[in-house]
Amino acid sequence: MITSLRGKIFSEKEFWKIIEMMDWHFVGEDENVVKRATAYLSKKSESFIKKFHQMLLQKLRKLQGCQDYFQEERSGESFLFTRCAVIAAGKKYYESVVSNPNKIRENTEFNILTKLCNGAMALKVGENPVTYSSFKYYSAATNIHLG
Repeated sequence: MITSLRGKIFSEKEFWKIIEMMDWHFVGEDENVVKRATAYLSKKSESFIKKFHQMLLQKLRKLQGCQDYFQEERSGESFLFTRCAVIAAGKKYYESVVSNPNKIRENTEFNILTKLCNGAMALKVGENPVTYSSFKYYSAATNIHLG
């Protein structure tokens, strides 16, 4: 019974395992950085992908307060992408920023993370990853849709 549930259960450990699949050998080629994580996620159930998305949103919300630590005003979209970079950098860096927001790197953004779940679902259902947008993200300051 345990082996049949192994691939279906979603946990924070599984979330960080997927984030660790980012291939930073492709810095500057964001599509390639997330390629392995997207492929892995696309092989999971729709429910699993939705749970990953929910945890990603939860972690983005947890970083909301970091905006107060920036030297200059940022757009909501830019701040969203900065929070994505914190998460994409991994659990250790994420937790260090949560406990001390002064550690956030202001000039780093990683917007492709907002497209990870949509890309995985598009692969799963055989649709174009560029136009598939089931999962939504909202920037903190402006509440604009980013999908």
